Amino acid sequence: MSMSTALLLLTTLVLAVSIAVVRNRRITADTLKRLQAAQVSDALTQSIADSATRRTQPAKRALPPCSQSSTGPMVVSPVSPDSSAPGFSRTTPTLLSCPPQAYNIEPYEGTFGFASFPTRRIIRPRIARRSETYLAWQHAMHHYGLALHAARVTQACFVHGTFVGNDPFSILRALQGLSPKLHQSVEPMIGAMMKKAGDFVAQDAGNFSHRWVQRFQTATEVPSSLFVWSSENTHAARLVGAIQLAKHLTSTVCVNKPEADPRILLIGHSHAAQVFSILLQLIYAVDHSSVLLKVASILGEDIEALGRQLEQLRPFEIDVVTLGAPVRYGWPKPIWPRLLHIINHRGDTPQAGSWEGLLTTRDGDYLQQLGVAGSDLPAFTADLRTINLTLDDVLGPGWHPKRWFENLQYRRRIHQGGFTLLVNYQDHSSIGLPNCISTNFGHAIYTRWNTMRYLTYLIQKHLYPKSPVPAAHRAHTHH
Repeated sequence: MSMSTALLLLTTLVLAVSIAVVRNRRITADTLKRLQAAQVSDALTQSIADSATRRTQPAKRALPPCSQSSTGPMVVSPVSPDSSAPGFSRTTPTLLSCPPQAYNIEPYEGTFGFASFPTRRIIRPRIARRSETYLAWQHAMHHYGLALHAARVTQACFVHGTFVGNDPFSILRALQGLSPKLHQSVEPMIGAMMKKAGDFVAQDAGNFSHRWVQRFQTATEVPSSLFVWSSENTHAARLVGAIQLAKHLTSTVCVNKPEADPRILLIGHSHAAQVFSILLQLIYAVDHSSVLLKVASILGEDIEALGRQLEQLRPFEIDVVTLGAPVRYGWPKPIWPRLLHIINHRGDTPQAGSWEGLLTTRDGDYLQQLGVAGSDLPAFTADLRTINLTLDDVLGPGWHPKRWFENLQYRRRIHQGGFTLLVNYQDHSSIGLPNCISTNFGHAIYTRWNTMRYLTYLIQKHLYPKSPVPAAHRAHTHH
């Protein structure tokens, strides 16, 4: 990054903070009155709910039991909990009810498993095209792509996590408050510049870039896209991100003439999982979706357009893969059989490790552990802080240090909903020296170039186990 670009970013950030301070004079009580007075058409809300009810997606396949490959690590295939199991109804969200996740509940057997990343060999984009290692990698990715095509995956959409998007510090929102016309003229430029800066700094460490997604698409021949959102660490930003994701999916997927039972594959790093959760809550019209719609309207989103987009998405089966996702928002029950969480973890128990190993990444992903409810950042302005407080009631604590420290004590790894795969990615320091910066405290490994093949293998194995992969490749394509 050049010095001039850095100075421009710094100047823009200072300007945004100054604008935020000026706007902060707005009285929170006035914003609360606007929240209470805001109305979303009852007919529209009911229409969205009715559409979701018509399109309740049942689990269409029997999920296989635990299996062990003679050539690969033991992997437990996803099994949704049985509703007749003791205590299930007390701890599991029912249909169209989606409360935030609880931390004081032990995970059920069959909802998590362990695996181990089998190699540390790095496959980089600049590797010689004719090398044996690259050809084997390309061969494996191609056949995983065939399996995804056989499963009718129409689109694979990759979504980055927090602080590597196009407005991580709320600069564009501050400019929008200052001058809507100025915001419209500079938003594309500043947004692209911020994402480019994030890609430059993060590279492939806990970040999806256009280059990463293009490489996946070329290797698998599965139509793929990158969705870029603000990446602010607040409820409101994730709500807006979910609404923008709905627009992105309807514009990139052929929804007018879909094939029978078409599928969308969502793959998200870190808090992209919370964006997915909100989108699914809107698609299934959960019991608090009217609150989400009301807040979205206050934030300036077009609710009528959103209703049309959700209706377009409902014919699709949506499969979800999260990478290092903190345990936060709830997941609608219909999505559970098609929901896979992958978490960097070391240890024999499904709990996060102690903080003593933080500097050497000893116990896995520490940022996944830190990102629990209460860990959000406070918004710059009083009106946004009030909006986030309103969302606390349905999404769980956002900015709440006391609750954050309380939740950290549970060392929660396993999500309530879907299947959690605890993978030892072997990114810890083998000589006892600190490596937490290079590993981003265990949060970077999921999107490294050398784990793309393994990620694709896990997706195919757990979400599409019945899709045909030629027998000659099954034993050689899981690295």
